[in-house]
Order: sequence, then C-alpha cells, then structure tokens
Amino acid sequence: MGVLNNAVERSEIKPGDHIYTYRAAFTYTHHGIFVGDNKVVHFSPDTNSNSSTWICSDSSLCNKSGVICSSYPECGFRQPNSGVLRSCLDCFLGSGSLYRFEYGVTRTFFFAQVRGGTCSIAKSDPPEQVIHRALYLLQYGFGNYEVLSNNCEDFALYCKTGLQVVGGKKKAGGQATSFLGAPWAAFVSSPLKWLVPNPVGIATVTAGSVLMYCTMRYANDFGVRDDVIKVAVEDLVQNMGWEAHEAYFLQKNAAVVPILDGTNFLEWSEQVQFYLGVWDLDLALRTEKPPAITNSSSAEEKAIYKSWERSNRLSIMFMQMSIVNNIKSTLLECDNAKEFFNNMEERFRSVDKSLTGTLVAELTTMKFDGTHGMHEHIIEMTNLTTRLKALGMNVDELLLVQFIFNSLPPEYELIQIQYNTYMDKWNVNELTSILVQEEARLKQQGHHSVHLVSQGVTKIEVPEVNGPPQVIEVHEKRQNNVIEPPQVNGHEKGQNRVIEPPKVNVPVHKKRQHMNVQCYFCKNFGHYQKNCNKRRAWFEKKGLPYHPDLEPK
Repeated sequence: MGVLNNAVERSEIKPGDHIYTYRAAFTYTHHGIFVGDNKVVHFSPDTNSNSSTWICSDSSLCNKSGVICSSYPECGFRQPNSGVLRSCLDCFLGSGSLYRFEYGVTRTFFFAQVRGGTCSIAKSDPPEQVIHRALYLLQYGFGNYEVLSNNCEDFALYCKTGLQVVGGKKKAGGQATSFLGAPWAAFVSSPLKWLVPNPVGIATVTAGSVLMYCTMRYANDFGVRDDVIKVAVEDLVQNMGWEAHEAYFLQKNAAVVPILDGTNFLEWSEQVQFYLGVWDLDLALRTEKPPAITNSSSAEEKAIYKSWERSNRLSIMFMQMSIVNNIKSTLLECDNAKEFFNNMEERFRSVDKSLTGTLVAELTTMKFDGTHGMHEHIIEMTNLTTRLKALGMNVDELLLVQFIFNSLPPEYELIQIQYNTYMDKWNVNELTSILVQEEARLKQQGHHSVHLVSQGVTKIEVPEVNGPPQVIEVHEKRQNNVIEPPQVNGHEKGQNRVIEPPKVNVPVHKKRQHMNVQCYFCKNFGHYQKNCNKRRAWFEKKGLPYHPDLEPK
C-alpha cells in the first residue's frame, strides 16, 4: 500500500477492516466490513424498497443473477426490508480489486489522496467493536439507503468509529463529498480561467479549485467535525434502525389484527394487546408515563423513560393502523397510548352491552337439532359462556349444565332424570362424555330426533290376523323443511297404539281385536306398554322412578 494506492492482497486484510472496491470503470466505490472467514457485511439498496438510487451497490452478484454462490451458500443473506447484507469476499469484489480504507491518517496523507472515500483522519475502534456493530446492524438494519446521505461508506464509517452526526444533519462520506465537491470547484473556477488566459494564471486557478475540493473533503471528515458523537449500536437501532425493521414488522402484522369497525372491539383489543406484548412494546399500555428526564435523573430512570417513549410511539402507530378510516377520522388527537386505548374502550362499551344481551338470548334458546354432533354442540355453548365472561358476565358451570340439558330433545330425558336423582353434580366435561356415549347408543338403536330422520320410506311390521306379520311402507311428510313423524293408521310411529291390520275378507271378532294390542316392552300381545308388569319391574330393579310414558334405555 502506498500514499496514492490503498490496494492490498487478500492475505493482508484482518477481521474488522474497512475494505472497498471500485465499480463501473472506477466510477464509484463500494464499501464493507470484513468480518473474517471470507465474509463481508455491507450496505446496499434494498431490492424491495422504493429507494431511488442511480448506482447499484448490491455486490452480491451471484444472487442477482439467480445463481447460488458455490463458495458460500448463504451469500447475500439479509433481513426482510433491510439493506444490510452478508456475502462472500468474491461476490463483494466482483471483478474489481481489493482496497483497504485507512484510519487515523495524517493531514498530509489525507490531502495526498486524489479522490475521497479512501481514508479518514478519525481513529478506528478495536476490531471486536467493529464486528459487533456490523453483525448487529445485519439483524436490525441501517435505515433507508440514500446515495448522498446514508450509503455504504457511511455504514462502514459508523462500524469503524461509532460516530454519528447530531442534530439531524446530513452525513457526507468522502465519496459523496467527491461527487458534490469536484463539480462545484470546477464550476466556481471556470469563469476565472477566461479572466486569466496565460498559462500561469490557468495553473493558479486550477490549483485553487483543487484546494477548494480538498478543503471540502477535509471539512466533512469525521476526524475534524465537531457535530459528531459516539452512539451505541443498540441506541442507533432504536432511534433509526427501527424505521427499516420494526416499522416493516408493524405494517406486516397489522394486517393480522382484525380491523376495528365498531362491532368487534373485544376481539380487536385482545389481538392488539397480544401482539404488542409479544414484541415487548406494551410498556406504555401497562404503566403510566414516567417523570420527565432531568439533569439529576439516574441512568436507570433515563433508560425507563426512553423505553416507555418508544413503546408509546409505536403502540399508537400500531393501533391507528388497525382502525377503519371513518372511525379514525373522528378520533381526538392523543399522544398517550394508554389513554388512546381507554378512550376506544369507553367509546364502544355500549356496543358490548347489546352484544351481551344477544349472547344471553342465544345461550338460553339454543337447541340440539342434530345438524352437528353432541360434542360440537356443547363446545358452541361453552364458547358463548366464554364470550360472556369476557364481557363481564360470569356463567356458573352448574348453570351451564342446566342450559345444556334444556337444549336437548326428549330422547335424552332419561339422562336428565339420572342427573336429578344422583347426589353428585356433573361438570361440563363429565356431562359431555355421558351425552356423547348416549348419542352413539341412540344412533345404533335407530332412535333419532325428528331432524335426524332422513326423508324417505320407512318399513314397519304389522301383525296379520291369521298368519305371519305383514311388512308395509310408511311415507314421511316434509313441510317447511320440518319432517313430520310418519303416520300409521292415524297414529304417530313410536307411540303405543292399536295397529289395525289391513282389511281382509274374514270376520273380525272383538276378542281377536283385543288381542291385536301389542306391548313394545315385552313384545307380547294383549296389553299396553304402560300396563306391562315386566316393564314396571325393570324400573324398580334399576332404582329409577316409574314413568309409564318413558321408554327404558
């Protein structure tokens, strides 16, 4: 390496070095931090951003062409919406040569450089700090890429020195100063050449323009500027890097949260608190605003205030992004996230009251119609009680059990009789298990509620007067999508009835008519089921109260 040439061999660079290479026939340079193991961390325009750049600083040539790097499969790695990437040294250099940026140079060395972006009077920090800053910014970004104010050289300069311009002033690296300073110096000196036409005068004017150009480079160097300070990389990410990383994260996940339209405040508030808690941004929602920072504030108090202020700002942004425009336009301006959230809750509380009445009415009138299984039916009722609890109305579990019983058809009445007889009370899980088993048993025996019977033809056996039983067909009727029970000689199927046999050309005596009465419990003729002694004995054996009209299970 010489005074006029910073070229080095690959074997000469060390981890933490600021390296660069020329692009486009020495038109501009691209800068990065060598982190060792043949890898470079550098800053380039994000391919997904709207940054308007007239040069392409993405040196990951293999990824741009769609070919995977053979020496480093993860070449070109970057976080979403971030311009900081990691690539191998070969892809960083492309077809260019390797140069090393020099720090802590003398003024003589600095002015001897023909163009900017090759050295600085500022001193470099230890390599460990340099690599830490580069890898940290690889994860969290370095803001939006701007050619003249936040470019690859600015990234490398910060990693090496930790210096940032204060007061919101624009940064200007040596390369950017060269682009701006050289044309300006030429423009200023051009009229003077016409006023001094002799060779000595022209040489004097040319020397003056060069001096002006070098003076501009020197004045913008971090080593001599008085408006730069040391900034920790963690603070830099919070104050600048979040714009490229966290703002993207907020925008991406705001689409996951349901848009608040005035009727879904409960769901919206749950999602907002969940996501802000996951990102550790809910401090402003959980705590009051801390006291303002003063000269006597401790380091801990300053850190708490800074964290709260960041949480407050981002929380308000996130909530506003998930509200419909017609509501957002009517909101009062508020700079406190907790007050903003409480105002939204107060505004939509009346809507929640009407929702409570709707849920209570739905819970008390719900019926099991067989369109879904018993398990799904009970889960749906349990979900209603959960929503009511979130609205401030607790539904006791025993009360929920009674609501479930009330929603069942008559086929399950025996289960309720057993529940009322036993001393122990069932919880919802126990009741669910019993009802699911009973549902399966009823399906096996063919006992279904009216809505479970499919429309079609039902075949039943009718005893013949002289001879074996005769099979006849009973057609079901459907009116207004409700199936009417099949009728047999004017009586509903399943009820105790006198089954009149088909008309035959034989005399029928009263005694034989009496013998046509059949008991559906013991299957014998001559008496009704409610008068069956075997049926009464069965109930007594089970220890159940005798109900003549109930069919034993």
